[in-house]
Amino acid sequence: MWRLRQEPMLYLFPGNNGSREVLQDPRNKGIVEDCSDAFLRQQWSSKTCIPVPIPDPSSRSFKFTILTMGPDGDIKINCIPGLEMGCSLLLRPLTGQIILHDFYPGNRLFLRGPTASSFTGDASPRFALLNQTTNLKFSFGLGLGSPDSYVWHVVWRRSLPLWQNWTARPRLSNERLFFPGCAALSSIVLDIGETKIMRKRCIEDGPTSTVLEGILMSSGDIVAVKEIELSRQVYQYPKGLKSTIKKVSSLSHLHLVRFIGAATGPKHLYIMEPLKSGNITQLDNGIGKAAGRVRSILYQTLQALDYLDRQGFVHGEVRPENIMYTQLGNGSYLYQLSTTSFAEFNRKKQDPTYADWFKAPEVLRDPKAARTSKADIWSLYATLLFTFDRCMFRKLCGPGGWLRMSYSPQRLVYERYHCLHDMVNFSPEDRPTAATILDQIPRDEYAVPPCSELS
Repeated sequence: MWRLRQEPMLYLFPGNNGSREVLQDPRNKGIVEDCSDAFLRQQWSSKTCIPVPIPDPSSRSFKFTILTMGPDGDIKINCIPGLEMGCSLLLRPLTGQIILHDFYPGNRLFLRGPTASSFTGDASPRFALLNQTTNLKFSFGLGLGSPDSYVWHVVWRRSLPLWQNWTARPRLSNERLFFPGCAALSSIVLDIGETKIMRKRCIEDGPTSTVLEGILMSSGDIVAVKEIELSRQVYQYPKGLKSTIKKVSSLSHLHLVRFIGAATGPKHLYIMEPLKSGNITQLDNGIGKAAGRVRSILYQTLQALDYLDRQGFVHGEVRPENIMYTQLGNGSYLYQLSTTSFAEFNRKKQDPTYADWFKAPEVLRDPKAARTSKADIWSLYATLLFTFDRCMFRKLCGPGGWLRMSYSPQRLVYERYHCLHDMVNFSPEDRPTAATILDQIPRDEYAVPPCSELS
């Protein structure tokens, strides 16, 4: 008898009347008996799909569907085109969410578990949020128990993937941020309609801002929400905030993280963008990897800065934590500047922090002076040296380093790469623009390779 293991992540068994028919793997003519977390982890790591046979309810013959694992442990079950059981399931272990896309409105859907609940919404897609373990049971045809219908069972235990290090962050209470869609009744500064976000984890906690992981309830997407503390302007917008956010919302570039929306509370500004895999400080920068990666980050970030320059925008906060990465299916990396980290969003006066190590000399001399795109060029160079610890720059200038902040520009110039020495020219006028540097870099070598995930 096929028994559930103590730590299952996912089991699928099709059959009427609750019968547990085991799944056959056509690749080796055997039976897939192990659907534990370790099994799924191995399959995901090797970037393979698991063909799972499911019966056609009309002919009772076996057809095939594809079960795939995503980068965050997401599990997607797709029925093949033309199959009468036309549906798609997306299981998200991190959030306990099930998203069902069904192509036949007459399908009757059931959710059985410790707490009885059902899918929300009358149209596809439909959502369900689970706590721990559930039995998902839905039928196709005339209804549950009908001889002309077929029942598909899913037993799924919510489990954090072992291969994700950042899942160890403390979970937050399921508090929901609610932003009404009417600007007259709320403090919405960019109207994207009624928005509900369930807060899940604290990703980063800084002196003036906090980054949270949340779920956008309207779509089920996992988003990053940056909470920026406003500077003593309770119930009032900082000057120019609305116009700045409207400008940022109009930006669209491959190497900029997509901007979702923003709103203000009594003491905070909330900015939303899609959650990425992490920032570049979290990448493995071992010998043989850093050299090629630093060129890709340089080229892709310069493209973003060139786009911002042409749009008349200055980022102002180029540093390692604000360059995000996404690993693509072809093994390459996509690097993007975060849109929640623009200097215009955070005007609160703060004590000197390690972020100041990446600021250009003219910014350190006069923090109130208007920033230019040339300052971002200096910051990008400092970011690359710090991230990959070129000539022990991180140990010298980072937190706990013995080098005083006032001497960091001189140290930066001393350790500069010869071919890019003008990026750290003390005179902003003599510093090249992003477009000038891009003209000197071989584009084909550092561009993002073609990948279907970008379409």
